[in-house]
Amino acid sequence: GCDVTVAAPAKEASGSSAAMHGAFRDGRRIDAERRDLPAPAAGLTAYAVDGSPALIVTLAAWGGFGGRPDYVLSGVNRGPNTGQGVLHSGTVGAALTAAGHGIPAAAFSLDVDEHDDTPPHWESAARVASEVIPVVLGLPAATTLNVNIPNISPVRSGGIRLGHLAAFGAFQMRVQGPDTSAGYLQISLEGAQAGPQPGSDCALLASGHACVTPLHGVGVSPADGLPWPLARGSTLPRKG
Repeated sequence: GCDVTVAAPAKEASGSSAAMHGAFRDGRRIDAERRDLPAPAAGLTAYAVDGSPALIVTLAAWGGFGGRPDYVLSGVNRGPNTGQGVLHSGTVGAALTAAGHGIPAAAFSLDVDEHDDTPPHWESAARVASEVIPVVLGLPAATTLNVNIPNISPVRSGGIRLGHLAAFGAFQMRVQGPDTSAGYLQISLEGAQAGPQPGSDCALLASGHACVTPLHGVGVSPADGLPWPLARGSTLPRKG
């Protein structure tokens, strides 16, 4: 019952967070080419945009693709977006950007390793999305849901649970050394050393549950304990 417009980066944009970068031509022009999608999405209006996910959402919020959207769905990303690492996710960054424009949003990620031979169970992601989308429609403005789906068949799924962000995501970056004498830094990605925290998005995902985590974007934290007068609601002192 909704009018759907697809607008996606024309090239890989993983790890772009909420960056607003794009290939600006003539100073202010961003390429957005119409694309034909295969079934079952055939007939939908679709664009390949030469910009980051967050930039695309910003363009949409300002009516760039035919009117301001009522809500934004980001993904489904190939790979999980869990823990504090969601800060760096282009998928989550797009959803948080929508929330910053007062548009309810959800980010979807499928727990599949691009280097693994296990085929992606996109039907599982679609089934979870079909249950989450009606919830997004009823969300207050500036609210974002981060949704991670296990890469298992729908009949084996443990259902949807509410979880909090793990202290770390599925992988942690390590610096080997460090030694900059050779002119570079050697890094590696490793799984968490300890088991996932109970109730976290990582733990629920590992147990075969789809996990929903409500997120909020940039906001003001309580200023209690800060030393400056303005933090206590005072005015700046005047000379004379």
